[in-house]
Amino acid sequence: MTPEHCTHTVELLPDRVIKRFRGTDRAGAAREWRALTLLAVHAPGLAAEPWECDPAAGEPVVVMSRLAGVPMRGRARSDAQVGALAAALHRLYTAVPPGLLERVPPRPDLAGELVARIHRWTPRTRPGLGGPVAQAMDAGLAWPASAHLDVPGPPAGS
Repeated sequence: MTPEHCTHTVELLPDRVIKRFRGTDRAGAAREWRALTLLAVHAPGLAAEPWECDPAAGEPVVVMSRLAGVPMRGRARSDAQVGALAAALHRLYTAVPPGLLERVPPRPDLAGELVARIHRWTPRTRPGLGGPVAQAMDAGLAWPASAHLDVPGPPAGS
């Protein structure tokens, strides 16, 4: 049984991942499909390959390839792994040309909820950090206030 707060279910098969969106969340399926197809064109090999999308299904569904590997969560990471992750994230965030990215509709909801979650999470995480990590976190935490996420439209500086 899927918890009420979940927006989708994920079925992991040996060669594919099937993501079913609860109810009639066609917008969520469309966003997922758009992200996968943009990355397939502009950063091939970085993310799962988009295989199938059925937004008209009773529960909209997106099928994608399954990437090889093991989860990194909860494991110690080597400097090489951290460097590879940083390189992959840089590629992810810079892959889609800015002119094309400007035409992608912003997610219409959750900005205020995201900021509230960040504010709840920060006091638990921030005290244990120092040095460059703390500086990076401070810079990241300053962005939501400067982006005026409570104002309709795309965030400032996006």
